[in-house]
Amino acid sequence: MIPFSAEVYLSLLERYDAAIRPLPLFSWLLGLAALGLALRPLPGGSRVLAALLAAAWIWVGIVFHMTHFAAINWAALGFGPLFVLQGMMLLIFATLRGRPRFRARRGAAAWAGLVYALAALLVMPFLDPPSGAPWWQPRPGLLTPAPLTLFTLGLLLLTGTRPPLALLAIPFLWALLAGTAAWFLGLTSDLVLPPAAMACLALTLRRRRGSPT
Repeated sequence: MIPFSAEVYLSLLERYDAAIRPLPLFSWLLGLAALGLALRPLPGGSRVLAALLAAAWIWVGIVFHMTHFAAINWAALGFGPLFVLQGMMLLIFATLRGRPRFRARRGAAAWAGLVYALAALLVMPFLDPPSGAPWWQPRPGLLTPAPLTLFTLGLLLLTGTRPPLALLAIPFLWALLAGTAAWFLGLTSDLVLPPAAMACLALTLRRRRGSPT
């Protein structure tokens, strides 16, 4: 069902990381800055944060999926436009509708969002290192699909207003696809995505019903 092995995929990530350096380091720093904006909002911070997320989704769609991942998986030519669409939706919602407004509040949703975002930044890039690579050598982080998906789900939980469900659709779909692929490939890091996405959806629906979270 999957036209590549775990070793081939991890080797691809290693080549991708080498090709785009030093951008992975900058993406990690920008991820920390984005999380800071969600925890300590500033005037116009939500639009800046949405723009950063949008740029990451568009980059991953075009550069990772359509340029690199497509070399080992033809389906990446379909995944790429979906990631670009997610980026465009983030820009449209933030620019035209002023949503979502990233402003952490107390409650289960905010705590879950913080855990998701920190795990995407500080844990996932260090799991499943390529064969022969030291454990402390991280993968490209937010410039790859899985950490970006978990980070986005986390930030959507760190909102002062209920995030539009349309912004959850593509991250939710990718979480299910990536988690299923990780199960068959024996990869550790992406297995967290399906339960994380389901919990995020449940918390979001609970907020939309007006229950305290």
